Amino acid sequence: MASDPIRLLTAALALAGSVGISAPAAAGKYQQVCAQATRVDGVEAIAALLFTATVACDKETDDLARRQCVGIRDARTKAVAGETFVLYSDAASVQVGDYNEKKQGAPIALHGCIACAKPLDVAGQPRYVTTRGAVTVEGGALVGPKVHEVLRPFVNKTLFRKWKEIVLPRLRTELIVRMPERPTAWQEDEAQGFAFELIGFRVYDPCDGQMIAANPASDAEKADRKNCKGGLVGSEEPKVAIPVEPVVEAPRVPEKLSPSAVKRSMQQIAPAVNACFAIYGVPGKADVSFEIGSDGKVRRVALSSEDFEDTPTGTCILDAVKSAEFPEFLAPSMTVNYPFILR
Repeated sequence: MASDPIRLLTAALALAGSVGISAPAAAGKYQQVCAQATRVDGVEAIAALLFTATVACDKETDDLARRQCVGIRDARTKAVAGETFVLYSDAASVQVGDYNEKKQGAPIALHGCIACAKPLDVAGQPRYVTTRGAVTVEGGALVGPKVHEVLRPFVNKTLFRKWKEIVLPRLRTELIVRMPERPTAWQEDEAQGFAFELIGFRVYDPCDGQMIAANPASDAEKADRKNCKGGLVGSEEPKVAIPVEPVVEAPRVPEKLSPSAVKRSMQQIAPAVNACFAIYGVPGKADVSFEIGSDGKVRRVALSSEDFEDTPTGTCILDAVKSAEFPEFLAPSMTVNYPFILR
């Protein structure tokens, strides 16, 4: 029977690999960044991403088990290092200050909290999860790094109180984060946790789709009256941003595309390749070799197996691959070998 570290590593690998790929939603800059990231749903998937940072393969007494543990751990680390993820932060991420009569508004602060209200179970150990930056403990509660603050106008204190009572609890906060090769570990008092690199964020009301804050700029979400518990509460758009030390970094252009980035783009042309089989009805495996330029365009493409060479099906497959579009990268070009199964 597999030892606990190996069993848990294997389960973590399977769980993290099962998260869905987010699809482009709209033309906003936030949506463009989000479209290149993997959406993570549920605390179990977040814990799975962090598992390799805590697993102790050196505690394995059996040499084979230890090598298996290291192999799975390294494969898991390689699979997610440098990848970006979209996830919901917890309720501790948004904090609202007192109403200011003179300014007719209240400060709303966003903290980089992925799991600040309650720690996650990461390999049997309680760990909080934040973005990079200063973490504090105030009144026994963990406070994540402040990443944004805005003064939101309200015409009077009564409206502010109503908004705080009705709208604040239903706000949704999304963070776009990058997974480093080894997550940054931190400790504040007795609290321990890990930190992700912050790429972007947005806070919105799912009732009317209105953005409270976003970086990069985001299109409004589609209004959903099913999320309007308590009803609509009027207010004005935020006009005064309170300067906060910037921590959001622009998306980095990689030296070359990761295997998962290539796979995401190839999944977009899968229907066109499947259509080749639907049209000509010839099953088999097509190994395709192609060159991608730094601009993300396919430059050269050829069949590296003989099954479909000089056939209508092969030509159809090559045309589909030529239409693929990839993210930009720094290297002049890169060559990819990719298999398709037609059946």
